[in-house]
Amino acid sequence: MSHGSNMKRARRSRPGLEGLEGRSLLSGAGSVAGSLQAQAATTTAPIIHGYDYKTLQGTRVHIQLYGVGTLFGTTVDPDGALNLVFSGTNEQTGIIATAKGGDGHPALRSIHHRFEPSESLSGIGSSLVNVVKLKDFNLVDGGRINLTGGVHILSLNSVGSNTQVSLREIPPALLQGQPTSTSSENGVTLGFLADLTGARTLTSTSGTFVAGFNLLGSNQLPSGASNPGPPPAPPGVVVTINHVNGPTRASSAAAPAEVYGYDPVQNALIRFDTTTGAANLSIPNALPAATAGSQAGVALGRDAGNLVVMISDGLNVYAYNPLDGSSVGHFALNTPALVSAGLVHATRLGTFDSGTVVGDATAGVGGLGLIQPIDVTRSLASGQAQPVVDPQTMAPVPPYASTRAFGLSGGMTGIPGSSTLFAMGGGHFDQYQPLQFQLGISSLTPNLPTAATAGAALSEASRAAVTVNGQNVITDAHGAHGAHGAQLNNALGSLGQALTLDTGVGADPATGLTVNRVALVNAQSFAQQSVFSLNDPNLLTGLTAAFRPSLAGVALVDVQGNTQSFRAQDAQGLVFNGEGNVNLVKIHNATDTTIVGFPFGHAQIPIRSNVVIYSTPRSVGDRNGVTVVPGLTPLGPLFLP
Repeated sequence: MSHGSNMKRARRSRPGLEGLEGRSLLSGAGSVAGSLQAQAATTTAPIIHGYDYKTLQGTRVHIQLYGVGTLFGTTVDPDGALNLVFSGTNEQTGIIATAKGGDGHPALRSIHHRFEPSESLSGIGSSLVNVVKLKDFNLVDGGRINLTGGVHILSLNSVGSNTQVSLREIPPALLQGQPTSTSSENGVTLGFLADLTGARTLTSTSGTFVAGFNLLGSNQLPSGASNPGPPPAPPGVVVTINHVNGPTRASSAAAPAEVYGYDPVQNALIRFDTTTGAANLSIPNALPAATAGSQAGVALGRDAGNLVVMISDGLNVYAYNPLDGSSVGHFALNTPALVSAGLVHATRLGTFDSGTVVGDATAGVGGLGLIQPIDVTRSLASGQAQPVVDPQTMAPVPPYASTRAFGLSGGMTGIPGSSTLFAMGGGHFDQYQPLQFQLGISSLTPNLPTAATAGAALSEASRAAVTVNGQNVITDAHGAHGAHGAQLNNALGSLGQALTLDTGVGADPATGLTVNRVALVNAQSFAQQSVFSLNDPNLLTGLTAAFRPSLAGVALVDVQGNTQSFRAQDAQGLVFNGEGNVNLVKIHNATDTTIVGFPFGHAQIPIRSNVVIYSTPRSVGDRNGVTVVPGLTPLGPLFLP
């Protein structure tokens, strides 16, 4: 992250403690088991409702938490920027800050739940919060706000360039005082856990976002009403950011997503446009010690918050900047920790939510495969693969071992906003042909630390066959590992909310050129939906999840769920992605801005330049400068590259 203020002198700030409840627990951030493990621990954090400090510019800041929860973990960086940390909150909690004196606008670097990494988009393990009112604060360049557990109201003074504000709508029923353990919003089912302190935590997400699935009509009147007055405000997040100071260049959330694949013939990592199939960037000699036909896994990951593309040859993992292809570093895999765990040839890689894993597809009991969660940041810093640590015992979590005759092929991926790791392989799915193997996918989820799981980071939630035109895909003699013809199905990635599986090389129907044919696979049913091409004649042995290089440097606001309103005085370089009904966007002056709604409602932008608004079909068509895109599919949740 960049630092938005100049330093004159180092300083410390001391929060005021309002009562203690035992000893604090080391944060589980960055762990695959992550926040759920940490919160299930027996120790609790000190309860801090107030936090006071003074900025270098002389501004006196007071932050107050109202209701249940704590601000434990909140800090101020040496340059004076605030890192606001909360936990144990619920849908009634308010966090409100005041700033007096000085320049009146304190710097903000981050807001996140104590046990949820700032890069996580699933919100799993984060508790809800009703109001976060920091109306005088400026989110500095490179800042991050993660409220994907659920939030109702967010207020800021400004956000800078290369900033990411990730939000999720709190279900209306909870805001209306109707406690529930589950809620379905726009086709996505959310699971919540309330504890004895009153905290309410998001514990699961399932289903697929469907635009307008349960959109409430604001013009519907109760039966017999004669003088109803104005209609009630629609549900959704309320966001106010007075000034959006993004880059002065055109940017579009709808620019094509791109993926990386590994071409073993060229020994190159290649970045492809998923719309045209064109190769936009090639990283040559991606594996410095590669031999002809090397099998290599590829995946995106995070190094200290920065996106990297990684490739593994079984001995080392090499990391590169995904935007320009420059080397970031590498780390060894033949470490005592991995070898003793049974991973002696971890050629495969996968990433889901904020976690990264390496895999050995033929290790473990019966040679069915092992998957080991690793910490990318620590691994690159040390040059040695560092397994994820259990936050309770501080010991490396053991690998996941595939069972019940399901052999892993090594293809692993996640989809944005989900904590599930999808692992490709082969197994028995047809009860009428119990000895035959078919292509399938195992869905793995993080564990709570119980005696049953013995601290394992992952467990299998379900498995199902991949189907094409309703039929299972029969595998050959190597079917225990999903082999199909001459190919192991280990090039598995994702695009939006769908999985992507390289089905082999063939002729492009439009051009006749030899290309990689990639299937879009529904992440719920595992049914093949469609096929697209990547313009490379050699079989790719690995695919990453998709990302959008065009978002580099923008001011990104991403909402999972409905948006009641987004308001700003001025906005430049803004990308607003609302995956739900976006009722109102009100900006006095907007430039170089992209807005997406599913659907989009009302735009009040009297002064605009290079402003694009996309929407799924709506009753008023393209009125007020809105571009209606029939069949517009979810773009995210979006994240910065």
